[in-house]
Amino acid sequence: MMWNRMIGIIACGICLQMPTAALAQSGAKGAPSVRPAPQTVQYTHPIRKFTIAVPPGEKVVPRGDRHDLMIQSRRGYVISIQVDDRNQSIDLARMVGKLESQELGKGKRWSTKSGQRVLSIHGLPAYDAIYEGSNIRTRTVIVRGGKTDFVMMFVAAPQAFPTHANIFDWVILNFRPSADEMVGAKMESTIGNLPPKKQQPMHDTKRQAMMLPKKASKAELKHYGGPLEGFSLKYPSTWVAANPSASSVYFSGPKGTESYYTLIGVRTLRPEARGPKEAVRKVIQSIKTEISAAAQELRSLGEGGYEFKGNGFVLQGREMILSYKLHNQVYRKWSLILPSGVGDTVLAWSFTAPSYLFDKNLPMARKVRDSWYIHAPRKQGN
Repeated sequence: MMWNRMIGIIACGICLQMPTAALAQSGAKGAPSVRPAPQTVQYTHPIRKFTIAVPPGEKVVPRGDRHDLMIQSRRGYVISIQVDDRNQSIDLARMVGKLESQELGKGKRWSTKSGQRVLSIHGLPAYDAIYEGSNIRTRTVIVRGGKTDFVMMFVAAPQAFPTHANIFDWVILNFRPSADEMVGAKMESTIGNLPPKKQQPMHDTKRQAMMLPKKASKAELKHYGGPLEGFSLKYPSTWVAANPSASSVYFSGPKGTESYYTLIGVRTLRPEARGPKEAVRKVIQSIKTEISAAAQELRSLGEGGYEFKGNGFVLQGREMILSYKLHNQVYRKWSLILPSGVGDTVLAWSFTAPSYLFDKNLPMARKVRDSWYIHAPRKQGN
């Protein structure tokens, strides 16, 4: 799923029959490629004295006299951090232009640029962009310290990029420049001369290095599902739908929008249970258990009954809102857990987003929820 940088969101519900597939999407236990563990190795650069957190299972390899850093993962991505003395003769805009003149264009490593923005990382000015090339996608973050220019890159094949990109978010989030870098560092006024592309405003964001999304545009809704899936719903036509397994579907917004960092999903679950009520209870407990295993500070913000009225039938389920902390970011998750009307099969719908985006994107989530229809068999009278 193109999430999703997925900011490590816990996906909607837990597949009780195929937990590995479900958790690979969610970032929970069983998917270490998208969930750096709390017990992480900190690497301190021997010369520049900055520190980074190393993803679990990976190894930092210093290269050259400057001790540029390389993490080449068997999971299919490369992270590099190159350092050099700050070039006092050019500002950040010209530094970006110089990089792009060398690497971007016909016959060069990158053919297109799919997004750019400026931001502040721990008070240091920075530039953040994604470039596309021949079967590679590269996210480049240039950070200007008081003494050092840092060029950080995350490189992966386009199909692997969405799965692992939030690892790079996490690495940058845990990047700590030395105190010397803060002396003389300033946000450069000439940064407005960045190469042409619609520019985002400067931010000193709590997320530090995560790409700030743009406001989502209004879009028509597309239809998904039907009797074969057991449900149907409508979602924004600009969103991306993915089916990591035959029993699940996820939707999130396009890259460059706020909805890119949100996730709406539906899973079809078949727990071992004695009746629909017990099946719903088991799914709820499984969701809470798996989030607890992957995240911290799990709290219930409310739970109660939920009634779904279909065409000639009514389904009684549960509704809950959870809060938890993952990768130093607080998330909220709104879930509807309903019996499908077919045996003990359960449908779990959920909307998950970082807390700072949850309320803003809630109206769209409600529209998707309101369009959700369950194709349960009509109950016959006695």
